Amino acid sequence: MSNPTNNGLPDTLASGIAQVLAFIAGTVLFLMMLATFADVIGRYFFNHPLLGTYELTQLALALTIFSAMPWVTLKSEHVEIDFLYTRLSPYWKKLNRVITNVLVICVFSMVGYAVFLQGIKAKDSGLVTEDLNIQIYGAIFYMALCCLTSGLMVMHQLIKDTGHD
Repeated sequence: MSNPTNNGLPDTLASGIAQVLAFIAGTVLFLMMLATFADVIGRYFFNHPLLGTYELTQLALALTIFSAMPWVTLKSEHVEIDFLYTRLSPYWKKLNRVITNVLVICVFSMVGYAVFLQGIKAKDSGLVTEDLNIQIYGAIFYMALCCLTSGLMVMHQLIKDTGHD
């Protein structure tokens, strides 16, 4: 009987979710570039900058980073320092990966939960951006969801890694 975590639906689902979020990250980054371009053109050629560009850029940057996080996590593309890791035996490498992944899952879960609580506070207080009056609780909840999704991506990798001996 084959292990369902080696391929199939879990891999397809994780990859699909990560690809959708990566597409969102790329789209938001492109829109941020367009807003910045319009702001510069308006500022220098028409003496009229685009209203709210600063806060749109702040929101877009946060959404880009958090949207890309699950993709980077699934593909294990985080920055690593492996000068010691390469000298470990296969057993210690695997143990290191398991311990590290468990810790990363805990961190993503705690950060996701803390960001979710901030979203609740922002919603309850009616927090909005200064110029455009955009309610930001939706963006904060989205960032919390991306943190939790990143934790699930690590959990998916951990299950795959521990399934292989």
